[in-house]
Amino acid sequence: MEQSEIKNIINDPELLNTIDIDELLKAINDDSTDYLENKTIKSINLEIFEAIKKLNVSEERMQDLCNKLIDYRLVNKIGELHKGKLVKTIKLNIESLPTLSPEFNVSELSATPNRLQNNLYYNPIIHMKGKVVNIKKLNNCHHVVCLTVPNRYSQYNFNNFLTFQKLSTEEQVILTAYEYI
Repeated sequence: MEQSEIKNIINDPELLNTIDIDELLKAINDDSTDYLENKTIKSINLEIFEAIKKLNVSEERMQDLCNKLIDYRLVNKIGELHKGKLVKTIKLNIESLPTLSPEFNVSELSATPNRLQNNLYYNPIIHMKGKVVNIKKLNNCHHVVCLTVPNRYSQYNFNNFLTFQKLSTEEQVILTAYEYI
């Protein structure tokens, strides 16, 4: 759902009568959405842009990647990853990265900005992993298990990928509401 559609929903008086405001306020105050606190759709898109920018790709490729990640949010910490939601990932150029901490945060990429420039042929590709079904810890690393479209399981190391999780309609409404608060 695009931001303009969400604004139309919020400004539609007929639809406003069908929205349970108490449920929406409860969701905003709920601890399960604390990762969205003080964020907007614009700020989430900016986070994605900044993460892609640190991959040192061409401007055209950066725009292509960002367009494919509309309606997704960057997952900085493993605790922000929710089971049952779709994820897309971008494999980091591991050969040029130092060992990342088990509680990887994308801000660590800015610590040494030139380390991604070692491989001039690095071309990040977005991988559709599927729905998150489990998160497990193996060898001091967090591994995310996903159920893919043909009902197969796929597993990846959270530290070796940038992870983007699909925003639900409820999350999008909450983010749009934060723009007006």
